[in-house]
Amino acid sequence: MISESSAGTLDRHGEVRGLTVEEYIKRLGQDLIPLAERCAYVMREALAALEASRGAPSQAVERSRPARISVVFEPRPPD
Repeated sequence: MISESSAGTLDRHGEVRGLTVEEYIKRLGQDLIPLAERCAYVMREALAALEASRGAPSQAVERSRPARISVVFEPRPPD
């Protein structure tokens, strides 16, 4: 008889293949949820580091005069 808590497919012999709901939830608790928590921790740390590096512009940059830059592209001869 097939249990209502099974999540899988029937093979050609009528046996259920796959994880039961209980096994699936157990796997979530043991493997996937801690992995998601570690990932969230790393993301929070990375965002905090990014925000810390985005301080106010330096006084030297704020008071400097604008520079003029010209870029000239010369075509290369064909190979």
